[in-house]
Amino acid sequence: MRLHLPFVIVLACLALHVQPAYGCRYNVREVGFIDVGVEAYRLFVYLPGDVSTDETVRLKETLDATLTDSDIRFEPVTVGADANHPAMEFVVTHGITSFPAAVLVSPDGQSIPLSLAGGSLGQAVSSALDYVLHSPTRQEILEKAAECYGVVLLIEGSQPQGNTKAREVISTAVDRIREQLDLLPKPIARPPEIVTLDHQSLDRERVLLWSLSLKPQDINE
Repeated sequence: MRLHLPFVIVLACLALHVQPAYGCRYNVREVGFIDVGVEAYRLFVYLPGDVSTDETVRLKETLDATLTDSDIRFEPVTVGADANHPAMEFVVTHGITSFPAAVLVSPDGQSIPLSLAGGSLGQAVSSALDYVLHSPTRQEILEKAAECYGVVLLIEGSQPQGNTKAREVISTAVDRIREQLDLLPKPIARPPEIVTLDHQSLDRERVLLWSLSLKPQDINE
């Protein structure tokens, strides 16, 4: 029940808050974008010693090209070549005993193992990478964020009544912001949008949840 109690408390606080909710008069279109030097995610692929150098080079060239426009950097790690390689700590952390294997690591050091399906090494890694890069929920957030004031992500739990209450609270806040859109220094046609991650899709969006420091089993466990 790690998230259930805080979830109820947040809803209660919002429900009891009777003062109007005022939206910030500026959003990213007024402030602009700057380069804050965000660190990249790292994709470690652990290779058994019998993988040839040529195959490793081909894999790296393919993945580097695929990841050019992303914030993920690929690094192959040959198991047994260097026991002190920093990436080996994640093998221990996740109890990985068979190779090839893959682990995605965030800039703050959090990590998540990725499943490598059957087939060739290149196919298995490409499939795992596709799972990381393509998220229907994340894509919906990006599309809506470019068109409206902002996006609220509602992650549904297993309790329908709680989900309904959360949606009602969010909708009330959105309505209040909608009433203030004409006060913004620049016109914004649409108020915040709600993006819903339904309970049945939690496992599909495991990487998105991980990026928020959550696991599917954490949601109203």
